[in-house]
Amino acid sequence: MMKTFHTRTLLIVGIVAVTLINLGAMTTVLVKYRQLNRTVSQESIPTTQEAPMPAPGHALMMQQMDFDENQRNQIRETQQAFRRSIRPLIQEINNLNARLLGELERQEIDTLEINDLCLQIGNLKAEMKMQTMFHLTDIRELATPAQLEQLYPFFREILTHDGDRPQGRGRHRHGRRGQSNP
Repeated sequence: MMKTFHTRTLLIVGIVAVTLINLGAMTTVLVKYRQLNRTVSQESIPTTQEAPMPAPGHALMMQQMDFDENQRNQIRETQQAFRRSIRPLIQEINNLNARLLGELERQEIDTLEINDLCLQIGNLKAEMKMQTMFHLTDIRELATPAQLEQLYPFFREILTHDGDRPQGRGRHRHGRRGQSNP
């Protein structure tokens, strides 16, 4: 009888140990899986923080064009107002892009839904372009005639590249053209 009790105790301890090991392994796998999914989803659709901010180089522009302190403060204010005005537009574009991605993942693709989503994105981008022009007009009105001559190349750079300017090292998933980031 003592031998049976000892055998049962060892068997129960063994089962508990194996169960704890399995739970630990499952927890590790789930945590890694969630981290991987979070990383992939963040790389797929840019977040608001990753979305390109318009009007690159305001600080450099203000320094190069010798804006006085009053002009600099007003430009900062208009820049902040501009960013506040386009932030919801960028967020909505990101949401629509996520819906487009979801449409691609469906078994049956709804081309009418894709068309509608693309039109909505186009309208939001048109609104962003209008906000950009209002912002540039605000900056233009703050400049002296001498500063205006220097502003035109800045404006041309913004409007010519229209969001496709390089975002700098580390902004893209694989760094420079296929090289993986360390």
